[in-house]
Amino acid sequence: MSVDGFLFDSGKILFRQHGVEFSPHTIPGVVSVTVYSHGHGCRLGFTNGSCMSIQWHDGAYCSNRFLPLNQEYSFSPDAQISIFTSAGEWHNFGNATVAGWQSIQDVMNYIRHHANPFASVA
Repeated sequence: MSVDGFLFDSGKILFRQHGVEFSPHTIPGVVSVTVYSHGHGCRLGFTNGSCMSIQWHDGAYCSNRFLPLNQEYSFSPDAQISIFTSAGEWHNFGNATVAGWQSIQDVMNYIRHHANPFASVA
């Protein structure tokens, strides 16, 4: 059984949840996916104007945090996220503008909420 998480394969960002790999392009409300250099993460744009950064490179708050610098990180079971709302403000995760060690389920929950054009995104 495959471990759930975030991966970069053949130039594409993929999510793996419950053993199934899928492109973030297929998530309702996602209108754009920008791949960061070396496949260390991506930026998702939503229909309501909000966006989310998802990163799993060395130094990010994820399982790859303390791995050697400047490597190709093709997979992580968790990621660091930040959200920029359609109101032009950073989402506040308690006392921080980023949330680390987020599982694929955590990230999908944030996407469902922030990609919803009727949700409060403050």
